Amino acid sequence: MSAPSADLSRSTSEQYLEDWSPWYLRWDSLGENSSSVYWSLAEELARRYGWTSQPAALSELRGRYASAVDAADARRGIAQKELRSLREQPAEGLAHVTAKALHQAVVDQQRAAKTASRESRDASRMLTQVEKIYRLRQLARLEDALAKYGSAAERGRYGELVQCESGHLNP
Repeated sequence: MSAPSADLSRSTSEQYLEDWSPWYLRWDSLGENSSSVYWSLAEELARRYGWTSQPAALSELRGRYASAVDAADARRGIAQKELRSLREQPAEGLAHVTAKALHQAVVDQQRAAKTASRESRDASRMLTQVEKIYRLRQLARLEDALAKYGSAAERGRYGELVQCESGHLNP
C-alpha cells in the first residue's frame, strides 16, 4: 500500500469490504474510524508526503497532480508530433549547417519527449498516492460500517480474510 507506484493495489479483504458495502455507504465521507488500520495507514501516507488527509486538501492535491499529468502528456504529444515532422524531412541535399541544425532539433525534441514522459510518470505516481489516501479512508469507513451493519457471517468472513492475509504460508 505504501509503495510510490502508479498502481492502486488491493487485497482480497479490501475487495470484500468494497463488494459488501451498501451503495449508500460508498459516498459517506463524514464518518471517521481512527481505530482502523486503514485510517492509520492513510494518516501515515499523508505525513510521509507532508500532506494533511483532510478531504479539502486531498481534493486540491488531486486536482494539482491530475493537471500536471495532463500538461506533461500534452507536452509529450507535441514533442512526438514535432519529432515525426522532423524525421520526415529529407536529409540529403541539405547543407551541412542545415543538416546539423536538423539533427540538433531531433535531439532536442527527443529530450523534451523523454522529460515530459518522466514528469507524467512522476505526477501519476503522486496522484496515485492521493488516491490511496482516499481509498484507505473509505476502507476504514466500510470496516466500521461492516462492524455496525454486517451480519455475523459477513463479519466472520471478513475476519477470516484479514487473518489469512496476515499469515504466512509455510511449505
